[in-house]
Amino acid sequence: FYTLRELLFFLLIPSDNAAAMTIARGLAGDVRTFVGWMNALVASWGLTDTHFANPHGLDAKDGYSTAYDMTIIAIHALRNPTLADIVRRHEAIVAWRRLQSTNELLNTYSGTTGLKTGTTDRAGECLIASVERPSGAALLVLMGSSDRFTDARLMLDYYYANYAELRIDLTQTPQNRYLDEAHVWREFQLRQPNTLLISPWKLGTVSFYRRIDDISANPDPQKPIGALEVKLAGRLLTEVPLYVR
Repeated sequence: FYTLRELLFFLLIPSDNAAAMTIARGLAGDVRTFVGWMNALVASWGLTDTHFANPHGLDAKDGYSTAYDMTIIAIHALRNPTLADIVRRHEAIVAWRRLQSTNELLNTYSGTTGLKTGTTDRAGECLIASVERPSGAALLVLMGSSDRFTDARLMLDYYYANYAELRIDLTQTPQNRYLDEAHVWREFQLRQPNTLLISPWKLGTVSFYRRIDDISANPDPQKPIGALEVKLAGRLLTEVPLYVR
């Protein structure tokens, strides 16, 4: 007998389809119920272009998905610490078995952290690849390829050569406050950090301007009091709402 964690290693590293079936029967009692859980979960995420017909993803008449939906599913998977830890491993020894990942990018492409391969007659060679580098993170969903690892390298190389992440956030500093009409200093903040993709050679032209529109004495914390203007070479790129801290 194997533990659930061991079965996840078998499923995610060497892509063992039997492990998927064993997990389904072990957790749900039967495959049909487990597949129902899978479909209910993706439906709860708002994914309307995915329907699972089995636990392992092999070709089936009523099984289908899209690159977009698989991207959202991958994001949810990577938020699970156990799954994220397993899919980043090129190899592992589990229950006295040496497992080798089917994801060749893991030890050949810098920054690769996962995620999963798949191959069927109808879908061709498929790959979900996650990469993390100082210049930013990338998540690639590739379907219908005849040489997935070459295609993935070309697409990821293009991304990292032409795009860089610009993280937009505010810290608690004297710059991030304003004087309201009652002459009270108030701090402001972003609801959450934002990320923009821009050309790497344009990073040096980015500037920020804090604009306060509402200086009333009793601002509503749920409504923006202004915006952080992000400019590229002097031209407005985007505005991010500011809120009272």
